[in-house]
Parts: sequence; C-alpha cells; structure tokens
Amino acid sequence: MAQVRFDAAFTFAYSPRKGTPAASMEDAIPQEVKQRRLSELIEQQKNDSQKIYQALVGTEQQVLVEGHSKKDIHQATGKIDRGRTVNFNQGQAGNAGRFCEGQNYPGKGKYPVRGTVLGGFHGKAFHP
Repeated sequence: MAQVRFDAAFTFAYSPRKGTPAASMEDAIPQEVKQRRLSELIEQQKNDSQKIYQALVGTEQQVLVEGHSKKDIHQATGKIDRGRTVNFNQGQAGNAGRFCEGQNYPGKGKYPVRGTVLGGFHGKAFHP
C-alpha cells in the first residue's frame, strides 16, 4: 500500500462467504490479529490520503461541477482528476455538468481540499 499510495481504500475485516471454498476452511487467524491488521491498514491509508490531498493545496484544477453537496447545504460539489471530490462555493451548483477552473485550498474533515472558482464555465449545464 505504501508503494502504490491509493487515494482511498474501502477496507474491512475478512469473513468467509457462504458457498465459497473459504467458508469450510478453518480460520487460523485470531480475531485480535485481524482487527490489529485492519487498524494498521486503515491508519496507513488515512496517512496516505492526507498526503495526497495536501499536495493538491494551492494547485489549479479543472473541475466538473456535479451540483449541490449532499453533506453541506452551503457548498457545491464537483470532481477533479482521478475522481477526487472537491467542494466549493454553493452559487456554482447550478452549473452541474459544466467544467470550470478552480484553485484548491485546505479544507477539513472527510474532504480535506476545498476549492474556489477561478474562471468561467464551459460546456453545457445539465438540468434533469
């Protein structure tokens, strides 16, 4: 994981699935060991994600506006390269489906990068 440096990882403790060969095998790994390994994996990913997002601070990125943020009514949300989420000024939510240039600045919480729109929008807005 340290070598690849994923942006994010959805991790969970292993459990055998019914109907698979593993379901009938003896579980040789104690639960405490599984939990410790999972905790270490989560901590490694948390550190990697923080470094990756912090490297974006101060950079200019093209943003695909998606619409209103589901978690913060005062923010719009969009995607930058590699599907990374960035939240920014809510007044831009009406530009869903359009691209704009934005600059990243430090955020907090789940989305450690926020953005501000630098230039005009291009592309056709999407309104369902």
